[in-house]
Amino acid sequence: MVCFSAECSKKALGMESGSIADSQLLASSSFDAISVGPQNGRIRTEKASGAWCPKPQIREGSYEFLQVFSPTILLNICRTFST
Repeated sequence: MVCFSAECSKKALGMESGSIADSQLLASSSFDAISVGPQNGRIRTEKASGAWCPKPQIREGSYEFLQVFSPTILLNICRTFST
């Protein structure tokens, strides 16, 4: 977590609840826009294929990302890795 203020908020941003709309999500790429597009990259949510999947196979030096557009500034940044 990266904070830009003295106190960090641990309030949910809306990826799990759906308060962040699918239209606010963008991915660098998607293997298939419908089944594994950015709208499927939500936390603890199983819809379509259950995850966002980038188009290229991830290798060292790959730079794939899931972006959330927000009308307000977000103060928390989270980076996770999975195998």
